[in-house]
Amino acid sequence: TLFRSGMARLLPGQVFEVGRSFWMVREVLQKDLPAEPVKAIDPAGTCNPTLCGIHRTLQRLAPSNVTLLLRGETGSGKEVTARAVHKLSGRKGKFVSTNLAALSDERVDGILFGRSDEQPGLFEQAEGGTLFLDELGELSPAAQAKLHAALAEGRVMRVGDTQARSFDVRVICSTLHDVSAMVDAGKFRPDLYSRIAGFSATLPPLRQRREDLGVLTRVVTSRNASIKIATRAFRRILLHSWPFNVRELHQTLGTASILAGQNGEISRDLLDDIIASRRDMPQSPESVSELRAKLVAELARTGGDTAEVARALGRDLKEIHRWIERFELSPDAYRSWVE
Repeated sequence: TLFRSGMARLLPGQVFEVGRSFWMVREVLQKDLPAEPVKAIDPAGTCNPTLCGIHRTLQRLAPSNVTLLLRGETGSGKEVTARAVHKLSGRKGKFVSTNLAALSDERVDGILFGRSDEQPGLFEQAEGGTLFLDELGELSPAAQAKLHAALAEGRVMRVGDTQARSFDVRVICSTLHDVSAMVDAGKFRPDLYSRIAGFSATLPPLRQRREDLGVLTRVVTSRNASIKIATRAFRRILLHSWPFNVRELHQTLGTASILAGQNGEISRDLLDDIIASRRDMPQSPESVSELRAKLVAELARTGGDTAEVARALGRDLKEIHRWIERFELSPDAYRSWVE
């Protein structure tokens, strides 16, 4: 709102320019929140008050055995955050991750707990380390019961074995869904929820943390010191909704850096062309989540056969490969899921 004096009232979340600098107005309610960002979780740091508070809590919890539940849209950094917590934890074992979205009731035992023919499950593979379980909210009731029993007892039994094996594993789960609401709706076991949500946090999507676009952009462009971003191009970055979040930003700027050419400047027109070339991708968080769920389910069903996935979804193979790249999925990881 403009005043007669020529001044304008800026509301929280609004961006304004001073020269070639962009500024964002943000209301901070945590009076004791230190100004210095936490870089132990994310080397780029964050200026977003919500995410800064989450990072500080995770840094304090990292050395403990507290289970963590990370919620957020695809590309918002759930696995990156989990890996950072593992690194800070001091645990000597490996960081092991798996996507639970397409684990059928028949396969969940073999994948998580292993088989008697010297085929260790994920709990054994992560011994002394961290087990990251992605897309927890997609587990069936039967699979939820099996996972709860393992966590409650601290033991797993390989398929075909008669002797249970104890494990020392720190569990971090992630999901696109509001698991608490699923519990209230009777779609998720409350006893399992209480075990995996020692601390629960929702990572904000990139469109809600636009104050970080400057540092996140610099992370990508700093790999090539000669690359510059035109002011009009950065305005485009600020205005785009980034439905695939930080992952999409990194991929877009990475492509733009290569195409910038000899002058080394990322222009507004170049960014427009790159974003326009991806119009076949969903443009809302809900449609992004739906597409990812379909893609993961088909990869699991076909054992990572991308040609079969393309036929099943009625899409061109090149389009399937673009989707896989955008979601950073590995078809090879699904081959062992086929019986």
